[in-house]
Amino acid sequence: MLVGRLIGRKGAFINKIKATTDATVIVHPHKNRKLKLCSVEGTKHQVNAALEMIRKHFPESQYPDITLQQVSSQPQAQPQVQPQVNAQSMQIELTAGVVVEVRVSAVVSGGELWVQQPLHPSYSALHRLQTCMNLNYGDGSNTPPLPGPISDGTVCVAHINDHWMRCQVLSSINAMSVVLLLDIGGTVTVPSSSLRQIRYDYMTLPFQASQCFLHGVQPVSGDMWSDAASAAMEEWASGVILFAVVVSYTEDYVPLINLYRRDQDQFVLLNKKLVELDLAQWISPQHSS
Repeated sequence: MLVGRLIGRKGAFINKIKATTDATVIVHPHKNRKLKLCSVEGTKHQVNAALEMIRKHFPESQYPDITLQQVSSQPQAQPQVQPQVNAQSMQIELTAGVVVEVRVSAVVSGGELWVQQPLHPSYSALHRLQTCMNLNYGDGSNTPPLPGPISDGTVCVAHINDHWMRCQVLSSINAMSVVLLLDIGGTVTVPSSSLRQIRYDYMTLPFQASQCFLHGVQPVSGDMWSDAASAAMEEWASGVILFAVVVSYTEDYVPLINLYRRDQDQFVLLNKKLVELDLAQWISPQHSS
């Protein structure tokens, strides 16, 4: 009955909370089928504003048992069994045959990049997801660690640069794990003990970073790109929207792209610019398809 009063007719009250505070009230099932678990998600300011509205809706004089005290719901919200996910199937793809506006989120080398798509319908939810994860995981002390042994391919969260980020374990050895950052791209090595289980509701947003290689170019000598080539790409991509066109794919179905930057009224092909600056060379035609 209390949950029904909280929700309101056709969700009227929780919709009012959302409209007024921008916090989200979610009703979860409870292991006791006669009960429901309600959570309020958002920034600290949003949650406090929502709780104030709920307190007015349930006056303490009439509902003394409703304390609105913060409690840990980890046993229900985060089961010990880690969800098994095909991360590749949840990754946003670059659409072939059209010009796609992208933001470079990670430069691996002069020829390998990770990009985000700011115009994708799901992109705007990334900041909110990041905020919710930071609030809910906090310092990580109240969140279950990954059960060992950690399997390659496990999707989890890692605390990096003061943020909790969705990631996938690529390998684990000697208490250290190499993880792929699923919303930014690139890999980092972290202590395995710092990894935490990911909540199911944090898996609904597609992973935002897409891996790609520059089409038709290769390092000037050998198989390794120079630091100068990487630095040039970082400079050209910093703080601007670029334009990507998928030309073909690698054997592993990673897009090979032409990448353009708009300078005034011209579009500069960055693949070509690397070659012109002797930071790359063209691949022979028989190897460029």
